[in-house]
Formats: sequence, C-alpha cells, structure tokens
Amino acid sequence: MEFIRTTHNVGLEKVEKELDARFSQLPPYPYLRAFRQGISTTSRWTGNEFKNMMKVYPALIRDLLIDDAARLVKLYMDIH
Repeated sequence: MEFIRTTHNVGLEKVEKELDARFSQLPPYPYLRAFRQGISTTSRWTGNEFKNMMKVYPALIRDLLIDDAARLVKLYMDIH
C-alpha cells in the first residue's frame, strides 16, 4: 500500500528533503523551537524537541501522505 501521495514513484530521500525544507521555512513563533536545518539532522532528541516537532508535524505532512496515513500519524501524536 502506498502511503505517500504522489503521481510518480518518489523515494523516501526526496520526501525527507521536502520535510526538512518545510521545517526550515517555519516562521519564528514564541515557545516553538525552530528547526532551521530540518529534522533529519537532529541526531538526539530531547523531550522538548520532540514536543515542539509534534506541534507542527501533522500540518507539514498533510498533503504528503494519503488521508489514512495522515490520520494514523495524528492519532499516534495524540497518544504521545
């Protein structure tokens, strides 16, 4: 089953680069850590970093994944 929403066969590396680009373009916001290099360069996650990433992740992946996969990610994040 395909989870990535594309009309072409896109590799995970391209999706990872797209997510990094989206994270790096987020405007500054109080109490939200900026991931200027994206999230793939973060080698160790603290609880704070993970919490900040989870605040914006569902909005950034919404049009990259099929609806069922995006809902699954949202449910997973709600549990955490």
